[in-house]
Amino acid sequence: HTRCADVTGVQTCALPISLCHKSCKLDQLSLTNSGVTDGAMLSFLESTASHSFLGIRILGLRGNDISSEGAKYLACVLFNDWCQLEELHLGNNRIGDQGVEYFSEALCCGSSKIHTLDLSSNGITHNGVYHLSKALSNPVCNVKRLYLQQNRILDFGMQDLCESLCIGECNLRVLFVSSNEITDNGIVYVEKALAHKSCRLQELYLGYNLITDKGVKSLLQALPTDQINLKILSLANNPITDTGVKMLANALRNSSCNLHRLFISLGRSQLADTKRSKLQVRYVNAF
Repeated sequence: HTRCADVTGVQTCALPISLCHKSCKLDQLSLTNSGVTDGAMLSFLESTASHSFLGIRILGLRGNDISSEGAKYLACVLFNDWCQLEELHLGNNRIGDQGVEYFSEALCCGSSKIHTLDLSSNGITHNGVYHLSKALSNPVCNVKRLYLQQNRILDFGMQDLCESLCIGECNLRVLFVSSNEITDNGIVYVEKALAHKSCRLQELYLGYNLITDKGVKSLLQALPTDQINLKILSLANNPITDTGVKMLANALRNSSCNLHRLFISLGRSQLADTKRSKLQVRYVNAF
């Protein structure tokens, strides 16, 4: 009769029988680092469909052994009106581009209530991002928070994501794309998206990519304006020099800039320069 079950770290090839009982009603289920396989996922979904799975709103499956096949089983559940899932955490599995395609189809079905989707560390390339971007452009897709860090996303993938942000029907508010392979060329698309009147993105995490001072200069074409909705921006651990930091500092002093918090890695000289301005108090968390 529990409302929350956490079996994190319990290695299992078959999910606990108690979770499949009709009397079991859950709000949250965490199976992080539990060795869950595609077969175990299928068995669980078949056993719990329309009763114990009915009330689950948050499902944590990070750090397991779920491939595109398991993603297909789980995506099928999202097509059902009785599925109440709102948060799905699948980071550090191996669902790949094919698995992303399955989820993208489900997100557009009209029944999916997913607003938070974690697909970090799943070997996703621009092919998977293409399908995901099409889903985000669909007005019935409810995803507001999307985690795509530690994948293999290139500038082409960033272009697709940014094009979806420019569509008025896109509900995305928070995007994590840290630890990919995004360069200054990809940031050109980011700048265009942020400046677009239909973009409602509020948080963007671009840390641990390949963004240089050139990318910073591109971003600055959009930042000093009160027309953008972005409140939090992370550029931490990119190869940005003193020059890029100074450009950011000068732009963010603009009173029309709506940015509330900027994450950036600062060297000793950069930190000293930032402290001499009022920027650190207003905008910068250095780490």
